[in-house]
Amino acid sequence: MDIIKNIEKIINEIYDYDIKFLINNLIQIFTDILNCNDLIKFPTLLNKCNSIITGCYLAVQKKDYLLVADLLEYELKPMIGKMYE
Repeated sequence: MDIIKNIEKIINEIYDYDIKFLINNLIQIFTDILNCNDLIKFPTLLNKCNSIITGCYLAVQKKDYLLVADLLEYELKPMIGKMYE
């Protein structure tokens, strides 16, 4: 899945503190997810996705990039996995 690979790429960039494209990469990931037709089948996952987006936004505002990485790794990746089970 390309979305999972892109999430892992963002996480690695955060750990390497290569954050110059972080905002653009996050926007692209969330756009891809929200445009996914499979998400419509799971309304509870849509709500969870909105919560993750909000959490990432707040973390970026506070420059807490490790929190962004944790949200992606432990919240978003498992959510995407549930969509494709």
